Amino acid sequence: MAGNRFLDEREAYRILAEGEYGFLSLVTPEGGPYGIPLNYVWLPEERCVFFHCAKSGRKLDCIRARPEVCFTVVGPARVIPERYNTRYESAVFTGTASIVTDPAEKREKLDLLARRFSPGDPRREEVVEKYLPAVCICKLAVRTALRRNTAGQCLFSRCLAPYRPVCVRGHVLSFSGIRGLAMP
Repeated sequence: MAGNRFLDEREAYRILAEGEYGFLSLVTPEGGPYGIPLNYVWLPEERCVFFHCAKSGRKLDCIRARPEVCFTVVGPARVIPERYNTRYESAVFTGTASIVTDPAEKREKLDLLARRFSPGDPRREEVVEKYLPAVCICKLAVRTALRRNTAGQCLFSRCLAPYRPVCVRGHVLSFSGIRGLAMP
């Protein structure tokens, strides 16, 4: 079992490294849910995810009040219409978020974000210097990683397993053995 967990963790970190954006889930100071998509940079040697935001706002209010967060990255997806499902892989990470306060580290992480999302831009240094005073850099220290993979099996496969689908040109019209059930 421990070997599978290691493989799943390794795959989760692969998905994180290849991902372009993720969904940060937080808890508001009042105890409500708050989730937001964002781009990021992953530094495996630090085991941390870095992202930027405005210097004030709901995201920072949440991090200050309750720094335990969840971050989800979804890899490429493919809809499988005939199965009423989508094939994709995802990774879910938990950890503690904090605000980067060291000026040199803040500059370095903003530069890494700029390199990742605008590679080769000759104005990168100029843009980083311009926006550095206006942004906040946050760090998510990853504590746990979990990979989830969907094989794109039929959405109804568990509840309809005993019944045989009746298909026409690859589309499920009904299931034998169930009266009155027809699917568009």
